[in-house]
Amino acid sequence: MTKVIVLGGGIGGLTAAHELVARGFEPHIYDTRNIPGGKSRTLPVPDSGTDGRRDLPGEHGFRFFPAFYVHLPDSMKRIPYGRGQSCFDNLVPTHHLELAQYDAAGIKGLTGLPESLDDVLLILKDLFGRGVGVPLDEIFFFAQRIWQVMTSCDERRLTELEAQSWWDYVDAPNKSAGYQKFLANGLSRSLVAAVPQEASARTIGQIQVRLIAGVATLSTDRVLNGPTSTVFLEPWIAELKRLGARYHELSHVTRINMQRGAIKSVAVRRRGATEVTEVDGDWFVSALPVECLAPLLSDDLLRADPGLRSILELQRNVRWMNGIQFFLKQDAPIIDGHVLYVDSPWAITSISEAQFWGGFPLSGYGDGTVKGVLSVDISDWNEAGTFVPKPACEASREEIAQEVWQELKRSLNVGGKQLLHDDMLHSYFLDSDIEIAPPGQPRPDINLEPLFINRPNTWTLRPPATSAIPNFVLAADFVQTNTDLACMEAANEAARRAVNAVLDATGSAAPRCRLWPMEMPPLLAHCRALDSKRFARGLPWNGHCFL
Repeated sequence: MTKVIVLGGGIGGLTAAHELVARGFEPHIYDTRNIPGGKSRTLPVPDSGTDGRRDLPGEHGFRFFPAFYVHLPDSMKRIPYGRGQSCFDNLVPTHHLELAQYDAAGIKGLTGLPESLDDVLLILKDLFGRGVGVPLDEIFFFAQRIWQVMTSCDERRLTELEAQSWWDYVDAPNKSAGYQKFLANGLSRSLVAAVPQEASARTIGQIQVRLIAGVATLSTDRVLNGPTSTVFLEPWIAELKRLGARYHELSHVTRINMQRGAIKSVAVRRRGATEVTEVDGDWFVSALPVECLAPLLSDDLLRADPGLRSILELQRNVRWMNGIQFFLKQDAPIIDGHVLYVDSPWAITSISEAQFWGGFPLSGYGDGTVKGVLSVDISDWNEAGTFVPKPACEASREEIAQEVWQELKRSLNVGGKQLLHDDMLHSYFLDSDIEIAPPGQPRPDINLEPLFINRPNTWTLRPPATSAIPNFVLAADFVQTNTDLACMEAANEAARRAVNAVLDATGSAAPRCRLWPMEMPPLLAHCRALDSKRFARGLPWNGHCFL
């Protein structure tokens, strides 16, 4: 069989191995971690489990499965789970989303279609019954910006929207504080881990439209019904091994070796070892994050494919988005979905997870006294906190936990309610990828796994899944995909494109991996077709479905 070396054990690497082994190839995954899944993996809280219980489940960061995910759910349907089920069956929809603010009641919305009169009344009350400091004309303007994304042709979005930031596209500098907080900043910063002042208007606009469209289908927000590794990643690895793939943990790739214009081998060092092993293969798939692949691009490799040089520039386009979990002595469901904290300088987002984990009682974890898990993601590590006057990237673990906990309480304990209080706090766990700088050391903290973001005018810098090197392809979320956002869906799609390139180059008769377009709403296809004609004639977008 054709031996394929897969570099990286995240979603891209696991997808590539899955598609390859199903088509008769021999994939070997080399993962620097000892837990597969990359940023998606569950992080056991060290030494927290007692009397035979599992360690408490921590997480790296924000994880949800919106309705525009199609590639990853397709893979999940092919991962057996339990009797006659698949990992896809472990996805459950949320029903509500809340925009929480300091010292005032939050604004609640639905993540799916209304299921009752109460849902309809909730929408009306929050949209029209409470002043949020956003003038009506600005709400209409924001809606018009979304409409422009929906009705602009592909060519216009790729040129005009790609060239500007989301912040400028929605004219945030010239709008009210409420507009900036709720519309321009809150949703994009919390949901897609992108700073609106920096991220491409094309990327954020398309994602916002897809999230809105998801509300009209099943749910724009789905989550897993248990810890991610337990209900998704561990069954995936088990299925890959059953099919014949090999998973090599704690194996760090230190060098890519070229010979006569192709890759001959990679140098791999197992953690704790001093010797380096040369691993040969017929094909090589890089599913490494952009900041991990860039240092491996030698002069020989760049001469073989000069197009890969853009990766050296793209490696700077990363931001931090990491999680902290608060384990509670009593559960605090809050709402059945995510909460976005629009006044948080650290752009935090939370979800109360026990309500979705019916089959995994928390009594089986830790010391048996934990009743709830409030999982929080920090999206902005560079702003000073409200209670800790320094950026998160310069704070200690205790300071990070203190700031986030106080932000949660100030946003949720409003209107006479006390959803959170100090006595209910059991413990907390900060993502182990955050390495805290020693006291007195001048450097900030280090993040071992940052998140790639699409800055304006970077689409052409992002490489395709194929390369000019005859036996090398890319399967990571920074390559050009229809998904166009660094997430699990993009990694899965990129891996499918990489595998199809291998199949084409080897002349394989196996069926190609299926790819789905990430379309704007089909009902507006006529508008986009007309706008394409206007664009070809050099005319601006006019907002109407006629020439």
